Amino acid sequence: MSRREGIVDGESTRVFIIVPLGLALGGVFFFFSGVGRFRRERAFVRGALSAPGVVIGFRTRWTRAGTYENSGPLFFPLVRYTTRVGQTIEFESPIGSSPRLVREGQAVTVLYHPDAPRQAHLSSGCLQYGLPLLFILLGLGLGLFASLFGLFAWFLIAKLPTP
Repeated sequence: MSRREGIVDGESTRVFIIVPLGLALGGVFFFFSGVGRFRRERAFVRGALSAPGVVIGFRTRWTRAGTYENSGPLFFPLVRYTTRVGQTIEFESPIGSSPRLVREGQAVTVLYHPDAPRQAHLSSGCLQYGLPLLFILLGLGLGLFASLFGLFAWFLIAKLPTP
């Protein structure tokens, strides 16, 4: 039996090839998903008007992560603002958080499109770009890890001397 066969058998070779490829594909998915979300948010912001608003309350939704012990509340701010033409609008922010990132009665800046004022967003770098940037960084991290893992596997499989 050669030294290569003793350390890395055929099954291990497949694992050392499949795992980095799977991680790399996951990284590509997260990266492009984050880029898409980032571009959509930038497009929304580019065409949006801003208006002062106030947080009037929260809608609470419970998440369930498999078991009841892992579930928890997400708080979605309810916001009231007045458009430039004087129309008062109330909307629920599409982004919820736990803990709350704003408090009831807090003044906020609202971004909205004049043709769809109810589909408004809170103007906040963290709320607007946090998730897309997290996806991009996760994708880059998975890609880097997959590259290092694949490089290690290549050295282990291809570079081991045989007696």
